[in-house]
Amino acid sequence: MLFVSFQTTQNKNGKGDGKMNNQETLALFGDEADEKFIKGEVLQMIFHNPDNLFSVTRIEVKETNTDWDERDIIVTGVFPKLEPQEVYLFYGKMQEHAKFGQQFKAERFHKEMPQTREGVVAYLSGELFKGIGKKTAENIVAVLGEDAISIMLNDPDRLSEVPKLPKNTADSLLATLRENQGLEHVMIGLNDYGFGPQLSMKIFSSLQTKCT
Repeated sequence: MLFVSFQTTQNKNGKGDGKMNNQETLALFGDEADEKFIKGEVLQMIFHNPDNLFSVTRIEVKETNTDWDERDIIVTGVFPKLEPQEVYLFYGKMQEHAKFGQQFKAERFHKEMPQTREGVVAYLSGELFKGIGKKTAENIVAVLGEDAISIMLNDPDRLSEVPKLPKNTADSLLATLRENQGLEHVMIGLNDYGFGPQLSMKIFSSLQTKCT
């Protein structure tokens, strides 16, 4: 955010002439730079309420601008059930719980998708996708590249280009991708546009009601 303050010079009648004098002051304030965040891998979903999406999860900290210096931390907030081993970026604030001590209260979040070929291979060959081993994941990435996930979601027929990939395995892979890109994908998208988790949930619920 940019703030500019200046004092105008005055003419003989005591009125401002709109010109900036040497007392002009320019100040830059980076609000987002001051926002606290924790980036980490999901270790365990401790609690998840499917009705209002209030969740408590344990995160292995990979990066943060808070004073937290321990290996993992409890993150609370309103978000869909998160899959273990996936990496998320949470924005919010530290808070002291009367019983459980310091926690991080997330006000919004963003999913960190794999950015490299190796990362996509590791993601697709993880526990989330049954029947997709490392070799199959490598074949998929060899054909579709590091954008394989978005390609499969937007143009699923491209999976037919992967040699020796059984149709039932491809169908299962796509079904799992779509399932995990449902509520989570919508909420992350709304978060990216500045909507908080509670409002995102209301919007998603409203859309669900209209579609049923």
